[in-house]
Amino acid sequence: MPTVDETKVKLTGFADLEKGWHFGEGVLLKTEIIASALGILEKLSSVGIDRVNAFPGIAGEARVTAYLDDDYHEFTVETDGTISYVYEQRDEEIESRDGLSLSMVLKLIDQRCKVTRLNFVSHDTSMPKSITILINEDFRV
Repeated sequence: MPTVDETKVKLTGFADLEKGWHFGEGVLLKTEIIASALGILEKLSSVGIDRVNAFPGIAGEARVTAYLDDDYHEFTVETDGTISYVYEQRDEEIESRDGLSLSMVLKLIDQRCKVTRLNFVSHDTSMPKSITILINEDFRV
C-alpha cells in the first residue's frame, strides 16, 4: 500500500497520462479533477488515515481509496466535478452516494474517518508507547 506522499505523487502523475494510456483507451484527466482528488487525499491524511491509494479512470475520473481496519472508503471524482462515495465494511457495501460536492465530501471525512492516537508514558518496556483508537460511527441505514 503506498504512503500518503507516494499517493500524492501518483495522483500528480495522472496529469502526465497520454490519450489511450490504458490499452488504447483512456482520456486525459483534467487538472481540476486531480486537484479535487488531492484535496480529498489531504483531508484523509489530516484525520489520521495513512492507508490510501489512487487510480485513474479511463473516462477521465480519479479515484482515491482509504482503508481503516475493516472499513473501505472510496471517493471518485467524476468528470463533471461531482464526487461519488462508497463505504464498505468487511467487503459489504454499507452506503453509496453520488453527486457530492468537494465540501460535502470533506465534511463527510471529518464525520466518518477519524483516527485518534493517544500517547502515554510507561515504565513497563513491554507496553506500547502509543495506542490507536479508531473512531468511526456506525451509520448503517
